[in-house]
Amino acid sequence: MKIKINRRDTVKYGLITAAGCVMAGFGSSLKEYSSKNFTGLRPPGAVDEESFQHLCIKCGQCVQVCPYHAVSLKDITTLVDIGTPAIYPELRGCYLCDLLPCVLACPSGALNHEISDAHDVKMAEITVKSKENCLGMKNINVSEEDVLRVAAHGVKSPVEKELVEKLKTAAGKPCKICVDFCPYPEKEQAVKLINTENGYYPEIQADCAGCGVCIELCPAGSVFEYKKI
Repeated sequence: MKIKINRRDTVKYGLITAAGCVMAGFGSSLKEYSSKNFTGLRPPGAVDEESFQHLCIKCGQCVQVCPYHAVSLKDITTLVDIGTPAIYPELRGCYLCDLLPCVLACPSGALNHEISDAHDVKMAEITVKSKENCLGMKNINVSEEDVLRVAAHGVKSPVEKELVEKLKTAAGKPCKICVDFCPYPEKEQAVKLINTENGYYPEIQADCAGCGVCIELCPAGSVFEYKKI
């Protein structure tokens, strides 16, 4: 059987094919751009970014089960990342909940189900960028305003209310928040205070999970920084 294709059809199908190739290349470029310019952290247990982009079905289950409301879905400004989950430590760190419910809730494998404990989590590389700004180096106590700032991040759930109540006990005292509130089971293996003649400052240790809680809670707001792994 012969198929008769006229010149108009040839041009039409040629343009459709070309447009498809362009869009495929554009989509690939967007994904590469989005991965390189990703801000925030992925939830604990996230596979490597390229695999995450393919596996995440943007279902939002990890958002629904997070008791600290730390996980949110990225918006349209993030291009192809839209709808994927992220944690922004400046707003709320990850508190490494028991059994990591966000990982258990993930149906696609974007969050590795073999990661079931805080000891296995590595979300980011946290570093101390400005120890001079630490309240311990300035000999300044934690203020009530510092507690209110964290409370503004949200107190909807029981664990969030418990967090704020515990923070209230730190007000008026020398700051040790990054150590006292670190959710890693063996805190001293994640962060510890270094004493000097003039005061003290935090130092990140090898077992730090990169959860970002120290970034969220730090009263100085400029001592720590993070780099997504």
